[in-house]
Amino acid sequence: MRQYVSMLLVIVAVLGLADASYLTYEKFAGVIPACGDGFDCGTVVNSQYGSVGPIPLSVLGMFYYASVLAVAVMFMTEVSPWSVLSKVSFIKSLSKSHQKILKELQIEDLLVALTSIGMVVSAILIGLMAFVIESWCSFCLLSAASSTTLFLISLYALHKNRENSLFFNFLDRGN
Repeated sequence: MRQYVSMLLVIVAVLGLADASYLTYEKFAGVIPACGDGFDCGTVVNSQYGSVGPIPLSVLGMFYYASVLAVAVMFMTEVSPWSVLSKVSFIKSLSKSHQKILKELQIEDLLVALTSIGMVVSAILIGLMAFVIESWCSFCLLSAASSTTLFLISLYALHKNRENSLFFNFLDRGN
């Protein structure tokens, strides 16, 4: 089951990465992406909400999907987050108690945390398209669907590993 879930994560992350990469390419080429009937990608991606300062949201999306892809590959290959995090100089400077918490971190916890951010950002952006910009971008909706799907798959993976989850152990300690 883990291989099936990890393959789904990888496939959806690659789809999201391809979508964000295409929008980034079009943005830097100065081309308005062809969105299809009923959509107005140009209005959405060129709105004041289409970037954070000088950085187009699609570039941030590329980094997000690349990060999810990297963590999904870690999940697939069963690499522990600590084996990667322990090599980062910032992590080495943390107190022993903080390092102990990170050692307990399961890859599923990391996946849910990361994909939660993507889903929340997507929900905000859909709200902006619907109520502020009043235009829709099919590529943006594909990204929102991808990030929501990644979150749901990650939540399923976390549920399947509930007994080892830092998140669920934290909740259980509170009761």
